[in-house]
Amino acid sequence: MGVWLITNLPSWLLLAGLIVLVAGGATLIGALLRRTFPGLRTDDHNDALRFGYGVIAFVYAFFVGFVVSSMWGQINAADALARAEGAAIVQLARDRTVFDAADADRIRTDLLAYARAAEDEWPIAARGGTSPETEQALQRLYRTIQDVQPRTDIQKTFLATSVGTLEKIS
Repeated sequence: MGVWLITNLPSWLLLAGLIVLVAGGATLIGALLRRTFPGLRTDDHNDALRFGYGVIAFVYAFFVGFVVSSMWGQINAADALARAEGAAIVQLARDRTVFDAADADRIRTDLLAYARAAEDEWPIAARGGTSPETEQALQRLYRTIQDVQPRTDIQKTFLATSVGTLEKIS
């Protein structure tokens, strides 16, 4: 149930629900305690409760801030990784035009196969898994680029750059 909530609901809705749940729970517990123990309604105990609520609110706010900061950092890191992988694939697609037509076509075919496999892997990755098809497509792309036989210095340079770019994907 918890995994379903995290993967299918937006994070802002989860945060709002958590805030309502904790604040509502605290209010409900306070009301039940006052009803069960009528002596808590006097001014002496209200001062203690006010101080207790203040401490609890501070700790809760600190905890929520820490969690939000941590999640934001993870989201930014994942975003940067996805952008770097996408940029590397675009660079490989551009660099393939330097090679002979047959090599360029094989690289293009394997790039498209990897892109499709990576796109199909997104739902699996959201649940923490990996797809063997994506790994196989990446290995085919590696082999294709390694099989390229450069005939000019420009092709040698672009082949070395392509291998380096391919390292950013995996």
